Amino acid sequence: MFIKTKKKAYAFLESLIIFMFVLVMANLSIKVISKNYLKSQNFSTYEDLKSLEAEEEKVLEIINIKCQDESINKELLVEAVKNEKNIRYPELKNIEFTYENSGYFIKRKKSNSTMYIELIEKKVEDKNIFMPAYYKTKYIIN
Repeated sequence: MFIKTKKKAYAFLESLIIFMFVLVMANLSIKVISKNYLKSQNFSTYEDLKSLEAEEEKVLEIINIKCQDESINKELLVEAVKNEKNIRYPELKNIEFTYENSGYFIKRKKSNSTMYIELIEKKVEDKNIFMPAYYKTKYIIN
């Protein structure tokens, strides 16, 4: 009789250890799944200049230099930036500065799609500068 109870205790102990192991594994997998889910729900709106690519920074630099000239109005600003960009950086043919829907945009063309980066005009120390409002919309197929 003592042997049977001893065997039952070992069987109970083994099943308890296995059950605890299964609980720990389930807990870890739930944590990993929930962490990955929460990561996938986050998105960043890169509002600083450092988040732009090098080519886009070059175009933004030209825009900020040209907008300081007070003789250029908003309609001529796009043409002035386009001409200056073609002179200084002729290799940047896929990046454009446009004025659409009462807003300024940097457009980057890639095969048959276009990325739009909206620019906001801000006044800093009596100077008008452009900075990205948000960054990296998905490519919009034309």
